[in-house]
Amino acid sequence: MKYTLVFLSLVLFFIGCTVKAPVKVKNEIALYEGSIDDILQEGQLKQKPILIDFWASWCAPCIRMERETYSDHVLDSFIKKNFNMYKLDADSFNGLEAVGKYGVESFPTLIVADKNGNELEKIVGFYLPSYLQNKLRKHAR
Repeated sequence: MKYTLVFLSLVLFFIGCTVKAPVKVKNEIALYEGSIDDILQEGQLKQKPILIDFWASWCAPCIRMERETYSDHVLDSFIKKNFNMYKLDADSFNGLEAVGKYGVESFPTLIVADKNGNELEKIVGFYLPSYLQNKLRKHAR
């Protein structure tokens, strides 16, 4: 009986550790459901550089980027004015296809591409809003 209680306590503990609360951010960019080809077609129509944020629900730095970086109003306005941004779930079918195309090896990774999808820069890891905006400024339209 004693071992059963210990076992059940451990099971409940580990279940509690794996349940994640959804990330809620005012300026959250929704996950994109289309394929990488859809993104590239849209990029050509809108004539702006493309930002692809490779994200995973289990990635702590990705969640931190969502909460601390993308929620910044100045950065949000800058991105909306100068880029077409897409957030891809790296664990989805379409995300896996794009991960392969751009050689993404860790998360978060932000790919800056021209309107045709040619990679201009790969930004890997967590960045504060002002630093990310400075890195993106050279690619703004």
